[in-house]
Amino acid sequence: MKGKTLFATWLIAGIPFTSMDVIATEHIPQPPMLLRDAGDPSEVLQAYPLGVIDELTAFGQHGGAHQKITLPNGHTGWVYEYGYGHGTHRYILEFDQRGVVSNVIYRGLGPHDGMSSLILQTHQIEEPREEHGGWKWPSSN
Repeated sequence: MKGKTLFATWLIAGIPFTSMDVIATEHIPQPPMLLRDAGDPSEVLQAYPLGVIDELTAFGQHGGAHQKITLPNGHTGWVYEYGYGHGTHRYILEFDQRGVVSNVIYRGLGPHDGMSSLILQTHQIEEPREEHGGWKWPSSN
């Protein structure tokens, strides 16, 4: 009898916490897809929510990384590659010491190579123009 009472108490007490966990996870923004056909890489980088996507959420959205690396700043990077040969697109998710995505870096042919979510979301950068050879970086004045 004591075991059934304890189980019933645990079950009743556990319901509000479970409901709150579900409610809390509904407010986490969904990261955009990193597929080759996902659109313009700058749109993906601009839309990626920084500071809120943890490793589990990133894994659930994008699957396992094709490669895990250590970045020069000591952070962990998850590399996702799409396409083949000259059409290869690489997105690197940078995880900070808290285990959340702090930056997304794009590597591929074209004017978007080397762009990152952090740069696009903190600075107003003009769209690439062919006559200037690609991205116009913000001035430091």
